Amino acid sequence: MTRRPRTNLDASLVAIVIPRDGEFDTALWRRTAEGPRLERMSPTAASALASTLEAGSAGRTIVMLAPGQARCRIFELPKAPEPQLEQALRLQAESVQLGSVPPHRVGFSLLPANGAANRSGAVIEWPLGEAAPSLPAAAAARRLTYAGDVTSLVG
Repeated sequence: MTRRPRTNLDASLVAIVIPRDGEFDTALWRRTAEGPRLERMSPTAASALASTLEAGSAGRTIVMLAPGQARCRIFELPKAPEPQLEQALRLQAESVQLGSVPPHRVGFSLLPANGAANRSGAVIEWPLGEAAPSLPAAAAARRLTYAGDVTSLVG
């Protein structure tokens, strides 16, 4: 049996896969000191998705969920130092979810400060009842992260 050589992945590259009617839009973003920069975006046939991702050598691959699959909750937080705000956000989210969403399907983010107003935080959850987008087997074999469309607004 011949093994394929392992591709060196570039940690500064992120591949975004957006399912669209049996095909995919793929975008390759590079993290730079000035902020994210779009390297390439193209429509990709399902049969070519795995090879497109392999050729891109992205250190991370994110598959976008269909609109409405992820839920976003915004919580107002008390005035406190940043580490305490993160803990307060996590506690508020857990009190609302009551274990209904597994931790690996939940993301948290503090929203930027807005003057003297209290800080807010966003909790993005992907309920168990929502299935992952269907991907070709070769592409699905990669380590994937799933994200809802609302996640791009949080940062």
